[in-house]
Amino acid sequence: MTNCLFKENVDFRNSTFEGNVSFKESIFKSKTRFHCSIFNKSVNFQNTTFMNLVDFYLSTFNDTQKFYLTDFLDVTIFSNVTFNKQVQFLYNKISEKTFVSFENAVFNQSFDISRSNFWCRLQVWGIRTKVIPNEFWLYETNKIKKVDVELTSNSLKSIRESYRRIKQEFRNNNNNIEALRFQEYEMVLYEKELKYEEQRKTDDRIVLWLNKWSNNFGTSWVRGLKFTFIITLIFYLIFLLTISNQLYFKFDIEGIGNWLKSFFEFLNITTWNYKPFGIENYTWGYIVLFIGRMFISYGYYQTIQAFRKYGKN
Repeated sequence: MTNCLFKENVDFRNSTFEGNVSFKESIFKSKTRFHCSIFNKSVNFQNTTFMNLVDFYLSTFNDTQKFYLTDFLDVTIFSNVTFNKQVQFLYNKISEKTFVSFENAVFNQSFDISRSNFWCRLQVWGIRTKVIPNEFWLYETNKIKKVDVELTSNSLKSIRESYRRIKQEFRNNNNNIEALRFQEYEMVLYEKELKYEEQRKTDDRIVLWLNKWSNNFGTSWVRGLKFTFIITLIFYLIFLLTISNQLYFKFDIEGIGNWLKSFFEFLNITTWNYKPFGIENYTWGYIVLFIGRMFISYGYYQTIQAFRKYGKN
């Protein structure tokens, strides 16, 4: 059914749509409900207009689904909806009354709202998604029919932008913890995206790698502490190699105590008058100390940054 005009309320609750369904170029003037419905095939909503409430609460989409040029002019509910395949919202029209809720929605193959025009109130609390989908051709080609394509940066950019939009919604609502989760997703996609863009500078990948392992893109202060400790241990051992000809290690309490004292002094970036085991002259060791403390300082900074983000309102 296409090019239909629904003047009164429409109720498809508890319906199962087995085959391909089309509401192309139809207008729903009153409230429309698809509560607890199952869509086993893609539904065509191209140029469909929902002028009033449209509610897909607890519905399930089992096939790839696109909302292309679909107008949502009032309250739009996708709460507790499960999308088992790819889903895309593309070039949608909204109004000043539009409110879109994805509360507790599940995206088993990720989603694309990068070009949805959802510059309206969004409810994204409890949303769950596969960070990097197994299927991606819809995001790669924007065609509803499956095609064989290779993953490139195009689809990754679309998904990454979608995560950025969700992250921003959480920040707008002062939900910093969930915002950090989608920030992590965003950076994971960006890291993968760089692998498909050879023209990107190598230093971009290095910065991303350091961000990932030092505080998991700003989401883990615990990882920051681990990174700082491990990087300190690595450079400390290298430093000891540079002065190994001046060392005599005793395997007793005093020797272990001296080793630990020297290690924590190495960790203290505020003191440069470093005399491990009473040794003052170590030319190559000083170079190692200088480089090591640059990385240690970076570890401190990343730890503090991740810790502070959890405390922001």
